[in-house]
Amino acid sequence: INLYPSSNQNWKQSQSIEIEIFENGDIGLGGDFFVPPPNELKSGLALGAQLQYAWSTSKTEEPTQWTTLNVAEYEEGTESTTATVIASGLNGKYYLWVKPINVKDLAGNSVTDTIKSGEFWFDNTRPTIEITADKQSPTNAETITYTLTFSEEVTGLESSDIVVTNGTIQSLSGSGQQYTLVVSNSGTCTQTVSVPQNVCVDSAGNGNETAEISIEIDRTRPTVTITTEEPNPVSKYRWIEYIIKFSEPVTGFEQSDIYIINGEIMDKGQQFKKISDTEYTISVKSEDAFMYGALNIKVIVN
Repeated sequence: INLYPSSNQNWKQSQSIEIEIFENGDIGLGGDFFVPPPNELKSGLALGAQLQYAWSTSKTEEPTQWTTLNVAEYEEGTESTTATVIASGLNGKYYLWVKPINVKDLAGNSVTDTIKSGEFWFDNTRPTIEITADKQSPTNAETITYTLTFSEEVTGLESSDIVVTNGTIQSLSGSGQQYTLVVSNSGTCTQTVSVPQNVCVDSAGNGNETAEISIEIDRTRPTVTITTEEPNPVSKYRWIEYIIKFSEPVTGFEQSDIYIINGEIMDKGQQFKKISDTEYTISVKSEDAFMYGALNIKVIVN
């Protein structure tokens, strides 16, 4: 009895191993050992040969549960026949054990020893992907560089396999476990990069899992309004509180960013206040108690 192949390094599920029963004076499985027949062989196999098989992670401990294997039909006296084992749902290192049932030649010499294969390595695990970006949401960047990191080396990934919403792929580079993708955008949007399932494979032929990332792109300037509850014109010399409101939360806004014409801030520590990330107040009075004219406040661009 021989196996074809008798061992392997990297298989995925639904692979087949052919077992051949033949009459040549030797009995063996994958070269592990040989048992000489007890009697002189007559030509050909006797009818009624059957096999049982079991997959096991142990090379030394014989399995306790066996599966009967159909042997291909053959005529009495034929030199050989075959049976096929389908390996399905296995992951990791396994040994194939084969137990002959009523396998003998026309002289009555029989195979009685249970035999086993060399190592079979099965890989049924799909490669996973982690997608990261060099910018965080929200960003006003015109291009974003994405890094695609696979759990193992893959082949077959092309830029045309990657789905981009609200952007254009500028380049894809890399190999093995890591790839770099550069994507541009045309303005404010939510940009999504996704890798569909089964667009690349590992060394065992397992297709990849899907992965996706979204980045908020904001290239719209915040607008700002300045209001006051004081009447216009103001007839009295007093503090006037101005309310400065932005259209969205901002950072970095300081008193020095405000330009005042014909006015002054007496107490710089108290007259400029942050109410929230979108609202600030500033209190200003005219430079002269007897001034007649416009008191102007401007927020400098950028």
